Amino acid sequence: MKRNTALLGFLLIGLLAHFSISAAAPGPAAGTPGDEGGITSVTLRNISFQPAGGTFQSDPIPAPFPFNAVVPEWESENEIRFEMRSGTERGWGEWLAIAHNDDFDDEVGEGEVGDMLLVPAADKRHDRVQLRVLSPSPPLASLKLTFIDTAAGPTTEELLAQQAALDAQKGVAADRTGNQANPKPGYISRGVWCTYAECTYNSCMPGDPLKYETVTHLIVHHTVTNNSGSDWAATVRAIFRYHALKSGNCWGDIGYNYLIDMNGVIYEGHRGGDDVIGTHAAGGNRGSMGVSLIGTFTWPSEYAGGIRPPDPMLNSLINLLAWKADQRRINVYEGAFMPDLGSARPTLMGHRDVYGTTTCPGGQAHALLPWVRDQVSGRLPWLVNDHIYIDELSSAFTKSSSLRWVAPRQCGYNTHAYYTWSTNDQNATPYWGEWRFNVPVNGLYDLQVFVPYCNTGRGETRGARYTVFHSGGSSAVTLDQQNRVGRWTSLGAFPLILSSDNRLRLIDITGDNPDGLGVWFDTIRLRRLENYGRVVLQEPAGEAWVAPSSVTFKWDVIDVYNPASMRLRVATDAAMTNIVLDKVYSASTRQVTEAFAVAGDVLYWQVTAVGWTTANSVVGKINLDKIPPTAALGKVFRLPSGQIGVQVIASDDQTGLESVSLQVRPAGGSTWSDVAVNSTRSTILYWPPNPAQIYEFRVSARDRAGNVRGYSASAEASTAGALVLTRVSNFAFVGQR
Repeated sequence: MKRNTALLGFLLIGLLAHFSISAAAPGPAAGTPGDEGGITSVTLRNISFQPAGGTFQSDPIPAPFPFNAVVPEWESENEIRFEMRSGTERGWGEWLAIAHNDDFDDEVGEGEVGDMLLVPAADKRHDRVQLRVLSPSPPLASLKLTFIDTAAGPTTEELLAQQAALDAQKGVAADRTGNQANPKPGYISRGVWCTYAECTYNSCMPGDPLKYETVTHLIVHHTVTNNSGSDWAATVRAIFRYHALKSGNCWGDIGYNYLIDMNGVIYEGHRGGDDVIGTHAAGGNRGSMGVSLIGTFTWPSEYAGGIRPPDPMLNSLINLLAWKADQRRINVYEGAFMPDLGSARPTLMGHRDVYGTTTCPGGQAHALLPWVRDQVSGRLPWLVNDHIYIDELSSAFTKSSSLRWVAPRQCGYNTHAYYTWSTNDQNATPYWGEWRFNVPVNGLYDLQVFVPYCNTGRGETRGARYTVFHSGGSSAVTLDQQNRVGRWTSLGAFPLILSSDNRLRLIDITGDNPDGLGVWFDTIRLRRLENYGRVVLQEPAGEAWVAPSSVTFKWDVIDVYNPASMRLRVATDAAMTNIVLDKVYSASTRQVTEAFAVAGDVLYWQVTAVGWTTANSVVGKINLDKIPPTAALGKVFRLPSGQIGVQVIASDDQTGLESVSLQVRPAGGSTWSDVAVNSTRSTILYWPPNPAQIYEFRVSARDRAGNVRGYSASAEASTAGALVLTRVSNFAFVGQR
């Protein structure tokens, strides 16, 4: 864990006998100061300070060349904060507080890096710096100053004109078109603002090929440069030179994917374009888009000099984030897994939310992220956020007085959360927090909790004990918060009714062994489950063939809470718009039989369980068999036993033949008698009561859909002229299609 840099005041630079400047080796591209720019680091040792109006000031420190940006670095076992100013022989600029810039911690990891001091645009370049401290001790081992000159390049206005001309030459820029609701906003491309030779090749680039990953996370930074009026284009170039070329960094390019200046101008950052992996958040680089606000946006309690991001800058930030969220379908209210971190993080977050070791993007910018999230989501027509949120800072949350720790660095879903340490003493008086929630309508609600990733130096509880109080009583739920950091987790679905004591309670008593792990109390949310549970269609199964005269529907209901009724709809189209049956049955109904008179040959059906929630089945398809089978009588013959055999010829081309029936009467008679009912044989035997009598036969048939070919009014065969058999073979079954 990095040191906490929320310092109380200026800490001290050593009082030594004198100072000297020893130049370090130039960076990989020192350049020509005043032409294409340069970067050189010098190391200061043995600095002396003289009393000056209640403070201690160094002598002026000359720069190796005129510069428009300077970055200090130092090594010390103590937290160091001082002031620095730059100037010329004509005069000095304002004193600026220099503090440890923990934005670089995750990427550099070398000693302490301070804020980049920018020369005001009106002065263009300075040639000296001076330091000021409150006290001359404790000692400082060394101070390295990296001087950068990028003042000679084109201004932002000139770059915008160049970009406009380039876009006009291409027509509409290809990467800003598309069918999404939020096209890519206008920006100054890297090829326009970065014209140094090192922008396409430098010694840091070989062995560092471009890598790409689909963006799932949006990370907001600030550059921690002073906010006084500057040439922002020169600032971007200075940041590029420091990131890409300064000895010890050598990232090969500017770390951020995009930068935004105070006027809302967007600059393309890390080479490679969209979805390229930048160098801005260490383990959070892969799968993220890093956007840096040019300036310092800290609270005074973090360190002096920060401001609220101006509106033009925020508008461009929202436009840029909305474009990428729309393009990649990023739900900015959720959290998602980051592979290089091994855990989840919010999909829209500040740099400090990645590790919890930096103040970036500054407290005043970070506090706006919930608002930014809402603004971005409002631009996404496909994102429906139908949750009810209950924040731990609202009046709907109460807690024990012992629950008093607040998450560090504005950590938490809405930049705040409470936490305490777990105990496994089951007899202890619990530290507790309770969220109460009234619901707009009775229903079944999914209840979710958010577990923030916060850097406290300890892990989180494996056994957070929640109790949900709902209309059905209470339910105990245990959650492993350690495995759910950075994301929303459902505790389950619970019945909630109006004007009831609906609430969620969390205590610090867990089963952790050892105990002393974080127990987190952050925002919760509810969503009414309009469709919950399942209705499973059983019969007719698949694309069954049925007779429309009598269709039996059968289904099952799974995990539907307290259904009030069942609704069956039948239509002639798969979209269920041309309804031919819409009927409601009792809640216990699982089978009904209905008849249909429709012109088509296909029906579609769906069952809905209606109650606290609504559960719809899939749409089933039924093929209508309206054509009865064909049936006729073939040969009639007499057997040696005296029996009469009658050959039945029947078939069905749709659902198949189910059975045949045969009737008989004496020739010329008026009354028919059953010989066989629902037989499956192709030859049916009959014992005649009077072998000398002539008998007449008729046949009917039924297909598997239930369609019947009825008996004809007259006889279809008789024993007159019947064949006489002297040998009998086995009889086959009917049923051929």
